Amino acid sequence: MIFLTGPNMAGKSTLLRALGAAVVLAHAGAAVPAASAQLSVFDVIGTVMSVEDDIRRGESYFLAEVRRVRALLRAVEEGRRTLALLDEPFRGTNVLDASDATLALLDGLAHSSRCRSVLATHLVDVVGRASAGTRIKRAHFSAEVGHSLTFDHQLRDGTSDQRLGMLLFEREGVTDLLRRVSRM
Repeated sequence: MIFLTGPNMAGKSTLLRALGAAVVLAHAGAAVPAASAQLSVFDVIGTVMSVEDDIRRGESYFLAEVRRVRALLRAVEEGRRTLALLDEPFRGTNVLDASDATLALLDGLAHSSRCRSVLATHLVDVVGRASAGTRIKRAHFSAEVGHSLTFDHQLRDGTSDQRLGMLLFEREGVTDLLRRVSRM
């Protein structure tokens, strides 16, 4: 289990997509665009990425996420070798439920011998509550903050506590606009 953190635009989602593409290419017998690669054989690639709600089926964004997770877990339960790529799972619900659900998913998948997983999230506090301990590899991307934001897209050990959201909020003028609007 890799617990992946870092600010927006640093490369978390791109890494998940690249990893999924590399595994699919390798399984198809095609060349993998990498200097070197050592990949396991998987029966299933399960993702919680690009989830959408469906009003016609009465499926909220969160319910769609939960159903994707259920399908992934059923594959693991059936003994299928599974690669799980999870990009900010449970963002379709409140932060407390998202945190608890992410923790449950992190612990469950980290203990499974049939599943290799990468979970990218901004919920950095979750990993500190995980019981899986040494089964979880912490990795992160970061940004250099200066006049502009610079991303080197280098994967590093550890967990990122870097927060750029409010910096972008300020830099894009939203804070000033809110001050002006609040006086109207």
